[in-house]
Amino acid sequence: MEVYLLLFCILSLTFSKILDLDSNSLNNILATNDYVFVEFMAKWCAHSRKFFPRYETVSELIEEHKIPVILGRIDIDENLSLAESYNVEAYPTFLFFHKSQVINYTSDLDEQNMLNWLSKHTKPLIQTISTNDEFLSFRETHPVSFFMIGQDNDDFYEKYNKAVIKSLETNFAVITNLQVFDVPVRSGPCVVVFKKSDEKFALTYDFDNLQEFFNKHMIPWVGPLNDLAIKEIFGKARPALFMFSQAHSVIDELNQASEIIKGSLLSVYLDAKSKHHIGLIEKLGLEDFKQPFALILDKNMRKFVKEDVFEAKDIVKFYEEWKNNKARVYYKSEKNVYEENGIWNLNGESFNMEVSKGPVVVYFYIKDCGYCRMFEAEYEALAEKYKGQMRFAKVNCSKNDIEGVRITEFPTVLYYSGESLQGVQYLGPFTEEMLSVLVESFKSNPSVKTDL
Repeated sequence: MEVYLLLFCILSLTFSKILDLDSNSLNNILATNDYVFVEFMAKWCAHSRKFFPRYETVSELIEEHKIPVILGRIDIDENLSLAESYNVEAYPTFLFFHKSQVINYTSDLDEQNMLNWLSKHTKPLIQTISTNDEFLSFRETHPVSFFMIGQDNDDFYEKYNKAVIKSLETNFAVITNLQVFDVPVRSGPCVVVFKKSDEKFALTYDFDNLQEFFNKHMIPWVGPLNDLAIKEIFGKARPALFMFSQAHSVIDELNQASEIIKGSLLSVYLDAKSKHHIGLIEKLGLEDFKQPFALILDKNMRKFVKEDVFEAKDIVKFYEEWKNNKARVYYKSEKNVYEENGIWNLNGESFNMEVSKGPVVVYFYIKDCGYCRMFEAEYEALAEKYKGQMRFAKVNCSKNDIEGVRITEFPTVLYYSGESLQGVQYLGPFTEEMLSVLVESFKSNPSVKTDL
């Protein structure tokens, strides 16, 4: 059986469609292919090892669906300078190369999701409009649609194309014949945006700042919490106001309030039947609030909550409190602090008090993180190994916020010396062996202040 498994692994590697790349071969591939998708991985990284067979599945799906993209893999242990040149710090990291553009893939590491993403982004992002019917159909298809008026082969189009690639959306078109365009504008080149809500229509002749124009108009100032809104708010950290309400009038109230708050906050409403509704309430720890209530997320993902928000005037009042720094930040927190298997479970409310008591290693995790579940046993073994020599704790970030601490990747391990509330982050492999080296260094130098 062992021989069979070994032979199977060797054959799997031999016939893999994923290219093992280094600096030279990557440059050659980029020079001869329009679309290249590259994984930066580390053999010592549990996350990279776990994703290895899944990436092979992605490769098979790519071939099955005939998606024109080259898949590659770069081992950072052998190509560290290459990883650093692309600012790769976590593993695995995926970069999508399209001509001169490099885009960091930040979507879910799910095979089907990755397939859908690559399928979408290996198709032309700009549609050529030749008739008035095509123009009207394109406008009707997209809540927000952008049109370049001009030629599709000059310097203006090249600037438009580069800005569109960075946006990675498909609601862009080019019109070379002004007769199919039933809105009066002076001759191009220019870019026009149409919306089904808000100001309906806007245009720019400034081709040097198209990205700013796209960002401003990409989604309506008032709209539902859909996939595009989630990408804008959580992916680009755009401040937003959320309305949690079952009332049918919530859209009208938001539209009225938006006349004052648009330009500062996106306004989104949630359908109680939407897949995002319950998930967002749980993710942000808002289960204890009774609807209707409003939530503001600022660019740092801090939460401000106000209950009993029914009308436009209530929304505007809440917005003005937030704008004038009079709204209080909401921190979610579990009620109890308790010890289990030699590890203290800390909550948001008492976190700063607990870590100020002396040297402690703290592991931050979220409920749905597969990598966190893999690391759990390693961390428990570490706590058992150093029982009585070092304090260990963990924080469920799905249920706790901590003032002054912002964790963006999971799992994360920080060490607190007790001398300050500033943690020292561990940046190495998440294994008991390597973490033991870390703990030994903390024992010999409890006041360490630099990330390790």
